[in-house]
Amino acid sequence: MASNLDAGDTLTVQQSGLMYSIARNAAGLSVIAFNDTDVPVTLVEPGSVSVDPNGRRHVLIERTLLPRTSTRFDLPPRVTGVIAATDEIGTSRAYDEGGILLGPRGGATLRRDDEDDWRWFNGTARLLLIWKPDGGEQLRHELVFDKRLN
Repeated sequence: MASNLDAGDTLTVQQSGLMYSIARNAAGLSVIAFNDTDVPVTLVEPGSVSVDPNGRRHVLIERTLLPRTSTRFDLPPRVTGVIAATDEIGTSRAYDEGGILLGPRGGATLRRDDEDDWRWFNGTARLLLIWKPDGGEQLRHELVFDKRLN
């Protein structure tokens, strides 16, 4: 499906029980993945990646979405200087570089190191999301975004 996304617009895409809400932000796009199923789904690492316009792959941190919960992916990533961990119930927590807990981060996309820092002025970026539902087969969702300067 192809669509133009103007400032203030939101695009919603449904795939295999997951709903993706896509909106523009100051630097690029925010993609919110909502688990609309009755079972937890886990984002599989290292197969799940974002791909920047230069073709570099950036591994996404494994996380679990309980039924009726969501997580956010930002293209490009917005948080710097922290690393993240996801606990057994799917809560993302941010830590500073010294390992000090900064508090819950509501599913924000957090970068791991300087290699994950990229800018998106023009070109194509992708999200390859591999989900594993409890007791089910893996789901592979690829979202492709093309940003063009006018």
